[in-house]
Amino acid sequence: MPPSTPRPPPTHPQVDGTYHTTNTENGAVPAPDGALCDAAVPCGAAADCCAYKQGDGNVPRHDWTFEESLSGVVMQAEQLLVSRNTTGILHHLPLFERVSQYAEARRDQMTGYTTFLTGPSSNLLAPSFGGGARGNGTFGGWAALTGLSVTYAAALERMVECARLVSGAGGGAYVARWEQRRALTIKGLALLRDPTHAYFARSRDPDGTLHGVLGQANYG
Repeated sequence: MPPSTPRPPPTHPQVDGTYHTTNTENGAVPAPDGALCDAAVPCGAAADCCAYKQGDGNVPRHDWTFEESLSGVVMQAEQLLVSRNTTGILHHLPLFERVSQYAEARRDQMTGYTTFLTGPSSNLLAPSFGGGARGNGTFGGWAALTGLSVTYAAALERMVECARLVSGAGGGAYVARWEQRRALTIKGLALLRDPTHAYFARSRDPDGTLHGVLGQANYG
């Protein structure tokens, strides 16, 4: 579920008033507002209540839980829609907005703000996304991860329907904003398909290079 408003006081230290992911070797790293957990454990002496990066990942090198956070919105919004829980919807709309703003901060100006740039391990399942090619034979740079755009489009679809369900009680204020974000996101999906538009590629580097195109000489 998206974070509560306001968040409860943490039992671990804060840096500049922000929350952290923690790592036994690297200490605390500030987490942006709207990020949800990859994994969480009961707060205790280790002070590692929530991993805002991949729980088994490399904290200094890996990006935040972008696709994971958006998948949390998909599941929560779906539950609210199926149950027609209008009270729950009104509670979650501003929380959905916080997660949405978290993703919006990564829109790529070079694609007309239709795609998003994230780094290693910003994908949904395990730290398997290595990030974009850096041009020197290594990876780890930012790239447009297709899964993130697909999951965000799914989240926005459900967010809009939640807002419409309570439009007369304040939800209407979100509809146009989220519809615009959804339209931009869906438009960007065209840039993430293979040259024949038969399927989606894995990701797209900032220079337009696709990863995961069958038969492609590099990153095929």
